[in-house]
Amino acid sequence: QSLSEGMKVIDEQTRQVEDELGSLRDAVAEKVRIKRLLSRLDSLLKLPETLREDITNGNYRKATKSYLSAHSILSKHSVGFESLKTIETECHGILEDMVKTLRRKLKHWSHSSLLMDNDEGMADENEEWDQPSDPPKTMSEIFECAGTLFLVLPQDDGGMRTTFDSGFSADECKSMSLVAAVRLLERLLDAHQIELQDSMFSSSDFDEDTYGAKSNHNPQGTDDQAPPNGSNLIPTVYLDNILEAAALFGLSFGSGSISKLGEEDRQNLIDFLSEAYSGFLAHVRAVLLEQSLQVEPPEESENAVLDETAEEGDKAYGEVSGAMSFLLKSVRDLASGLALPEIGVDVEFAAGLFDQAVEVTEAMVRRRVAETFFILRQHVVQDCLSPFVKEAIAYPSDEDARVVAIVQMASVALSDGMQLVDDTVRSILTGEEMVSSTKGVQIEMIKDAVQACSRRFATWLASTLERLAGCESSEPKKLIEVRDKIEEVEDDIDGLNDDAETSQLQTNKADDMSNISDLHDTLADKVESALDDIFAQIDEASDDVVSELILAISEMCRLAARSIMENIQNSITSSMEGDRKAHKSSHMFSLSEEPSARRVIDKEKGISDRFHLAASRVLAMYALNHGSTAGMAACKDLYEIAGGDGEPVPTRPRSGVCTLLEHVKMASIECSFVFGGKKRANPVPEFPDDEDDFYPRSPMLRSGKSLAARMPTIKGLQLDVERMFSEKVPTYPNSSKVLDFTREAVVVIIMKVAFKAIEEQARACSFAASGYRQLQVDVAFLRHMIPHYISDDYVFEGTNANIMVGNILSDVMAAAGERCVDEDCIGSEQFNDTEGNRKTPLDVVRFFMLSADAADKESKLFIIYEDITE
Repeated sequence: QSLSEGMKVIDEQTRQVEDELGSLRDAVAEKVRIKRLLSRLDSLLKLPETLREDITNGNYRKATKSYLSAHSILSKHSVGFESLKTIETECHGILEDMVKTLRRKLKHWSHSSLLMDNDEGMADENEEWDQPSDPPKTMSEIFECAGTLFLVLPQDDGGMRTTFDSGFSADECKSMSLVAAVRLLERLLDAHQIELQDSMFSSSDFDEDTYGAKSNHNPQGTDDQAPPNGSNLIPTVYLDNILEAAALFGLSFGSGSISKLGEEDRQNLIDFLSEAYSGFLAHVRAVLLEQSLQVEPPEESENAVLDETAEEGDKAYGEVSGAMSFLLKSVRDLASGLALPEIGVDVEFAAGLFDQAVEVTEAMVRRRVAETFFILRQHVVQDCLSPFVKEAIAYPSDEDARVVAIVQMASVALSDGMQLVDDTVRSILTGEEMVSSTKGVQIEMIKDAVQACSRRFATWLASTLERLAGCESSEPKKLIEVRDKIEEVEDDIDGLNDDAETSQLQTNKADDMSNISDLHDTLADKVESALDDIFAQIDEASDDVVSELILAISEMCRLAARSIMENIQNSITSSMEGDRKAHKSSHMFSLSEEPSARRVIDKEKGISDRFHLAASRVLAMYALNHGSTAGMAACKDLYEIAGGDGEPVPTRPRSGVCTLLEHVKMASIECSFVFGGKKRANPVPEFPDDEDDFYPRSPMLRSGKSLAARMPTIKGLQLDVERMFSEKVPTYPNSSKVLDFTREAVVVIIMKVAFKAIEEQARACSFAASGYRQLQVDVAFLRHMIPHYISDDYVFEGTNANIMVGNILSDVMAAAGERCVDEDCIGSEQFNDTEGNRKTPLDVVRFFMLSADAADKESKLFIIYEDITE
C-alpha cells in the first residue's frame, strides 16, 4: 500500500513539472532547429570558400561530397533567392574547374591516349597538354583524383552525366588510376637506384628514412633500434605504396573493400599487384646481384690475396644476407596486410607473393654457393694441383720406383683437395652469413644447392685432371649461330637485348649464375691462368717424368672415383646433423624429416663413372704417348734401311726396335707398381724347334720356299687373299669406354700403336731385298718377345691380345711386300748369309738373343726380371 501511494506521489509531481516546463522545452527544441537551419544556411553561404579551401588542401572528394550534399538544397531554393542562385553558380564553376584539373592530372599521370579525343570542351585542355602537371608524390594523391572523378559519375548505369562531365567512364577512372600508380612505383624504384649509386660514390649515410628500413613501422615501437644490416638495399616504401594502392582502390571504387568490387575490377587489381610486385622483385634481384659483385678480384693469384678476397666476399655477402632476411620480413608484412578483411585480397595470392620472395632468396643463396665453389676451384689448383706437379717434376730421377712416390704425391694432393672441399661445405652449411640469409628458406634447398655445386665441381675436377694429362677438354663446346641476312639481325636487336636483360634476372634452380657474373668470369680466368702455369711446367719436364705424372694422375682419378663423392656426402650429412636443430628453430618452415632428405649425392654413380672414365682416358693417354714414342724410335731409320743402305744380310734386329721394347718394359714395370701384380707375363720364351709354328700365316707361306717365290705372277693375288682374311684391329682405344686398369691392357695399346706406326712407315717406303729381310728380322724379334709381356690367355676388347698384336705384325709384312721391288724375296722366310748358309729371320733373332754381347748389354734393356736372381 505504501508503494502504491509513493507511485501516485511521483506521478503527480511529474505532471506538475510537465505543466510548468513543457512550453519551455518546446521553445528550446524550436531554437535548436532554427540554429541548425542557420548553421546549414551559413554553410551554404560559405560553401564557395569551403570548396576552395578543400581543393587547395587536396581534399577533392570532401569538396565534391560537400557540393553534392548542398546541391539538392540549392537547386530547390535558388529560384526564389538570388543569393542562393549566385552561390549555386559559383560552386558549380568551382567544381567544374576542379574536375577539369583532375582530369588533366589523371591523364598526365597515366599518360592516357584519351586526351586527344574530340569531345566538346577538349580543345582548351589539349592546349594545356604542353604544360603537364607535377607528378604525384603519394599514392593517396592519385586515388584522391581518380576517386573524385568517379564520385561525380551518375549512380545508375544509364551512362548519362548528371552535373559534371569528367570525360571518363567508371572503368576508365579505375584503369587510369592503376596505370598512374604503376608509374609512381617505377619512379620510386628509380629514386632508390639513384640513392644506391650516390651512396657508393659518397661517404654520406644512406637515406633510409625515405627508401630504406625506417619506412616500415617498428613493431617493437623502439625508434632507437638500429636497422638490419643491408636493409637499405630493399625499398620497403615501394611495398608500402603497393599496400596503400590496394586499400585506396577498394575505398575509392568499392565502398571500402575490394570484396565489394566486381569480378573484372578485382582481376584488374590483381593484375596491378602482380605487375608491381614483379617489378619490385626484378629491382631487388638486380640490386642484390650488383651488391654481391662489389668486391674486385685480386690481380695476383697468391693464396694470401685469394683468402683476403674470400673474406671481402663474405663481408659483401653479409650485407646481401641481411637484405634477404629483411626482404622476407617486408614481403611477409605486405602479404599479411593484403590478406586483411579490410582490403580483401585472396589469401592464396598473398601467400604467392611471399613464395616468390623466397624464390629470389633461394636464387641468391644458390648463387653464393656456386660462387664459393668457384673460388674453391682456384684454391684446389693453387694449393693442391700446382704443388703436386712441382714436387713430381723435382723428384730425383735416379730413385727406384719413382712412379710409386709420384702416385703417393697424387694421393696426398687429392686428400688436400678433399679437405678444402670439406671446409667449403661446412662453411656454407654452418657459416654465420649463410645461416643468417636462410631464414624463411628451406635448409634442404641449401643442401640441394651444395650437392649440385659439388657435382659440378667434381665434373670440373675430372675434366681438369684429364687436361693435365694432355687430353682434350671434355666440356661441351658452345656453338655460335651466324645469320645470313643482316636485316633479320637488325630487326631482332631489341628483342635480343631484352632477352639478355631478363635472362640475368631469371631464378631457376639450376642457375649457376656464373653466366651473368663478371666476378665469375674473372675467377674462371684466374683458374685458367693457374692451369696454364702448370701446363708450362709440364711442357718443360722430361718425357719420363711426364709419363710417370700421367700415370699418377690416372691413379688419382681412380682414387677420386672411389672416395670423392662419399667424402662430400659425409661432410654434408655431418654438417646437417650437427646444425639441424639450430636451423629448425630459426626457420619459418619446418624442416623435412623424410628419408629423401638423406639421399645420396651420387646415387646413380654418375660422378664416380665420370672419374672412372677420366682415369681410363688418362691411362689411354699414358699408353698412347709410350706407343707413339716407341713407334717413332722403331721408324727412325726404317726409310734408309728399306732402301738398301743397311747391311746386305741382317745380323740382328735394328736398335730402334729394341728401343720400342724398352718403352714396353718401362710401362710394364710402372704399371705393375701402380696396379699391382707381376711385372711381366712370362719369361722370355724359348725358340721353337719347328719354325712353321712360329709364323701364323697362310698355308702358302709355311713351306721353305713360298709359292709366291716359285710363281711371282700370283704375288698380287696372294696379298689380296691375305688381306681378305686379315682381321681389322682398331689402333686407338675408344675414349667413351673404360679400359682395364691392368698392366697388360697398357702394354697391348703401346704395341698396337707402335706396330701400326711401323706399318704406316712401311707403306711409305720402297723396299729392296736387304731392307725387306731386315724388316723380317725385326718382326720376328717382336713376335718372339710378345709372350714375354702379354699372357697367352689375355683378352683385350673381346680378342686374344697375342693374336691381335701378331696380326698387326703380319700387316706390317704385307705392307712391306706390296712395296718390295724384289718379288723373289716376298714371303720367303729363308735367305743366304755372307758365307752362303741358309738362315731364317728367327735364326738371326736366336743368335742375337744368345750372343754374349746381347745378354750383357742390350737384352737387359727390354727383358723384365721379376727378381734379382733371374
